[in-house]
Amino acid sequence: MINSAKIKLLAFITITLFCQKGFTQENPPDQGTLQFETSDKNSYWRPSFINRIGTVLDPVTGEGIITPTHAAVFNIFFRRNGWPDQEAWIKMAKDVVSEKQFEFIQQNQFITVVDQNGRGIILEYTLYAVSEEDAKKMAQLAIEILDQDALTRLDDLKKELEQERQNLSQAEQQISEMNENKKNTSEGLKQLRKITFYQDGEEAQKMVAELNNIINRIDIDIAGYEAKIKAIREKKNFDPMLDNQMLFDVEVELVGALARKNKAETIRQDTIFFVTLADKLDSLAAELKIKQEDINKTREEIKSKENLLTQMPPGFRPVEVIDNKVVISPVKPVQ
Repeated sequence: MINSAKIKLLAFITITLFCQKGFTQENPPDQGTLQFETSDKNSYWRPSFINRIGTVLDPVTGEGIITPTHAAVFNIFFRRNGWPDQEAWIKMAKDVVSEKQFEFIQQNQFITVVDQNGRGIILEYTLYAVSEEDAKKMAQLAIEILDQDALTRLDDLKKELEQERQNLSQAEQQISEMNENKKNTSEGLKQLRKITFYQDGEEAQKMVAELNNIINRIDIDIAGYEAKIKAIREKKNFDPMLDNQMLFDVEVELVGALARKNKAETIRQDTIFFVTLADKLDSLAAELKIKQEDINKTREEIKSKENLLTQMPPGFRPVEVIDNKVVISPVKPVQ
């Protein structure tokens, strides 16, 4: 029996073979009908004495435990996602196996998966069941669940790859815009350096601080001149014949102070602009470095996922049961 998940996986792999440049694997294996064989050799089953909701059972009598009578044993090539999800079993087995088998599955003592020789080459599956017919159905369900898992992984991989390709395209567009921004900012600083006597942001920041001090001192002078002018005008109210030269001299000093303040504020404004551009240039350089690192990482991720699609490791392929053989054997519970 070839399930729907297997058909979809085989269709994708077939398309990959013809359409994906650089495919190096052989054609997908022949997924023929499972061949069921019987054996007199016992499979052993050891109850855990605890059910799926955590109720501890009698370790002596095993009261409450459903005991299997048959086991389906088959081998597949190693895959890291080799243990079928418990919830998937509950969902898919309900309408397939017998009622007693379904209850047995819910004890969560129905499967063992062994890495033969511990070398990550062959996985041996043993599915326990309450009848020979249920044992056969359990083997078919295991393969279907693994195929469905592989199909889900493959679909997720394709979606992740597409998303990362989009992210890469957006990041490359952003880095192009950032480089243009950096170029314009650098040119602006270059032009400012021609008309200023500082060359970097640190020097400009010191200049801003100095200009602030200068403007504060000028403000003090302005306050003094304004006070003098007020005092002289009040005195002239009582002495109209008072010489106007004194008032004129102070007003000239005030005009000069206001002019110096205006010039200092203009220089400070230009200097702050220089600092802003210098900070922006430093910030852009740092952001560009991070963005480029992200792009490099994304490219590596894309390459890794493309390699997975090219190589199609077992976790993304239909399950290949070795020799398409499933052995049905009697079960002997052990304490």
